[in-house]
Parts: sequence; structure tokens; C-alpha cells
Amino acid sequence: MGMVAVSFSQVVARYIFGSGWISALELTVIGFAWFILLGISYTLRTSSHLGVDIFVRMLPTRLFRILAIFASCTGVFYGLLLLDGGWLNSILGGEYVRGGSIHYVETMYRVGLTTEDLGWPRWIVYIMMPCSLLLFSWRCFWCGVEIFRGERKSMIGSHDGVRDMSEEKT
Repeated sequence: MGMVAVSFSQVVARYIFGSGWISALELTVIGFAWFILLGISYTLRTSSHLGVDIFVRMLPTRLFRILAIFASCTGVFYGLLLLDGGWLNSILGGEYVRGGSIHYVETMYRVGLTTEDLGWPRWIVYIMMPCSLLLFSWRCFWCGVEIFRGERKSMIGSHDGVRDMSEEKT
């Protein structure tokens, strides 16, 4: 709602008063990025992710569950890899090399860069990356646990969510 208010006030200020707030675009981009990053984990929690699973649904139930658990494991792997990718290199026999979103936020903190228009410290703006990746990995892990226990069919809502919404209308 805040992004809509900022964008609307920017349009009114620009077209009616002939002026505007220079930092409005940067603020809405930061807000949009934060909403996307948090929304990924929220939609996993509520089974609201949409996906194309028409071919996977045709598989036998046991194989479908195995693939659903594999999908949750790859989600955990992906989230942890982006969080701090150095551990993978160590596992593969290489030297630990710092990388990932944690290292990126640390670098922004040490260097002291700020955003161009708002002047906010960039590490504060980018802190959402490691937080959301950690939350995403946690949600993927729990999706896998729930699929294993039989409490959940898959990680995505797919057409089931559409069917549920259409049943509510009748």
C-alpha cells in the first residue's frame, strides 16, 4: 500500500504541480524487491506458488512424492548456496572462498556505500537478501518434512488453488 501511495503522490505532484520527489522511484524499487523476497517464502508457507505440474501429476503417487521431496531438497540447496556459496567449494575439495548474500551484505557494511537518492546505507537495503534466503531454505525444508509425513502433496498450489477458489464461489 505504501508503494502505491508513493507512486500515486509522485504522479499527482508531477502532473498537477510540475514537481516531484526524486527518491520516489528508488523507494518503490526497494519496496518491490523486499515484497518479492518475502513473498517467496510466504507463498511456500501457504501453498500459493503456481506451477506447471501436469506431467508430474501423471506419475504414480510414490514417484510423485519422491520428486516432491527432491524438489524441496533442491530448494534448500539453492537457498543455502545463495546464502553462502563457499561451503560447496569446500565439499568439492577446494578451498573455502567467501561468497553469497551474507558476504555481499558484509562488504556493503565495510565499504559504507549508500543508495544514490535516499542516502541509506546499502547494507540495510540488502539485508533482506540473506534473511529471505534463510527463510526460503527453512520453508523448503518444512515443505519436504510435510510431504514426507503426508500432510502436504507438493510445494506448489498449482491448479488445486484455482479449483479451491472456484468452489468457494459456488
